[in-house]
Amino acid sequence: MDNNEFLHEFVNKIEGNFDIEYNQKVFDMDFDMTATFNQRSAKYMFLKKAEVYAFKNHEYIFYKELNGKLTIDYLNDVKEFLKKNVDEIVHIDEEHMSSAVTFVICSNHTVDKDVIRLVKRFKFYRSFSFGFKGWVNGKIVFVNPAYKIIVTNRLGKDVGRIISGIMEIK
Repeated sequence: MDNNEFLHEFVNKIEGNFDIEYNQKVFDMDFDMTATFNQRSAKYMFLKKAEVYAFKNHEYIFYKELNGKLTIDYLNDVKEFLKKNVDEIVHIDEEHMSSAVTFVICSNHTVDKDVIRLVKRFKFYRSFSFGFKGWVNGKIVFVNPAYKIIVTNRLGKDVGRIISGIMEIK
């Protein structure tokens, strides 16, 4: 499976739940695809107008195909991008509960063991107003479709399972 095939299959898998946009420049980084999922849940009594509470969950996916190898510098750039721009990426309001920002990085080149270790140890968490206005978690997934290699951090394992299902199809 090549990178274009993988992107096509990945988009087919998520497009029912996500709003997809291609070739987006988000702040200072270019992405081949971005996807946004928004969910609002509410509890009400008797009538929908008598709402007791409501909360929102969001997920943002940033997909990047690399021409070369995934490097430590690129991973540091991703983490710095997230630290700098999380307030603009995630829309916080009184109903916000949680958000996940997922980076899917695709390359047909092999990856060094140090880079794999950094991907697995990648952590990003931020709470808003001591958690009363929700939180955001960072996920990262490296994919090599040619060799069917998937490496994720702990929080990215759910996305990794979706991707492994895509690779089993082909």
